[in-house]
Amino acid sequence: FTLAHEIAHFILHRDLIEDGVSDDTMYRSKELSGYHEVQANRMAADILMPVMLVKRAAELQSNPDLLARVFRVSPAAMKIRLDGLTKPPR
Repeated sequence: FTLAHEIAHFILHRDLIEDGVSDDTMYRSKELSGYHEVQANRMAADILMPVMLVKRAAELQSNPDLLARVFRVSPAAMKIRLDGLTKPPR
């Protein structure tokens, strides 16, 4: 999830990278606000846990821990994804 999150930052926020990234300074930057973090988290979830695949899998198996193993993500990430499927987007 972390790698997908950082890839999402690069795809979505590369315009905020000025002279390149050394270490992980960009990702600790105040310039990348909570809004940018939410965007990166959503894209990471979309990459690793596509909505349609999660919905189909959840019809067969409702246990978030088992679904997390199927999608090779943490149980916390899967629980957040499943919760997001039951709530309207903000």
